[in-house]
Amino acid sequence: MKQRMIYSSCPHCGHDFQILRDTYEIADMNPTLEERLQNDSYFLHQCNACKKLYYLQYPFMYRNPKKKYILLYSQQESLPKFSKEEKVIRVKHAKQFTFAYKVLKYDLEIKKVLSIQNRLKNMYKEEVKFESFQDNTLWFQIQGEYIGVPYQ
Repeated sequence: MKQRMIYSSCPHCGHDFQILRDTYEIADMNPTLEERLQNDSYFLHQCNACKKLYYLQYPFMYRNPKKKYILLYSQQESLPKFSKEEKVIRVKHAKQFTFAYKVLKYDLEIKKVLSIQNRLKNMYKEEVKFESFQDNTLWFQIQGEYIGVPYQ
């Protein structure tokens, strides 16, 4: 775990503030982090001024040495060199990060799950959120309802 002070501004009311946040985590070292990534609350922040929720945007690296990947939340176009032994997946938004985290947790292919999610989004014309994988079935949430899709 590595922490640093993050400077941010509420997108709703413009309130400026600083907050101490973790910027580097290793898989299975922090159960609270894993739980918050799973339930999509890790990057959420409630503004002290207007009380509205929004996603914080700051560099964050999650490394899973057992599965040999690094999940990186970064706005930078050029990235530092990483070991060739680990796959690096870079995302630019908190929702993308938690999606990728969940998919990789179940050892699934990001492109394949994203393709199924996009098909469901086009079919239902609603936001579709990947939730979990059980018994060879992908579970998605659409307007509070759960839809299972076989993973092949």
